[in-house]
Amino acid sequence: MSMAEAALAAGLYKDQKGRCAGCGRGLAQRRMHIDHRIPKSRGGPDGRRNRQLMCDVCNQAKGDQDEIDFYRSRGWLL
Repeated sequence: MSMAEAALAAGLYKDQKGRCAGCGRGLAQRRMHIDHRIPKSRGGPDGRRNRQLMCDVCNQAKGDQDEIDFYRSRGWLL
C-alpha cells in the first residue's frame, strides 16, 4: 500500500469509526479494502468522496455493483 493509500485508509477508518461500510462490523487492519462506491468500471471517480472501507468479504460480494445495488441485493434497501 502506498503512503497515499495508507493516508486515505486512515482517514476513512476514522470517518467510519473502524466499521465496514457493507456489514458494519469492526475492521481488522489486515482485512480491509478501499472500495469505490461507484466502481471505476461504471465511471466512478478516484476521489475520496467515492471511496469507503469494506471488509474483504463485503468487498468481494459487492464486486462491480454500485453501493445502492449492493445494499438492495442484501435486502437493506427497498
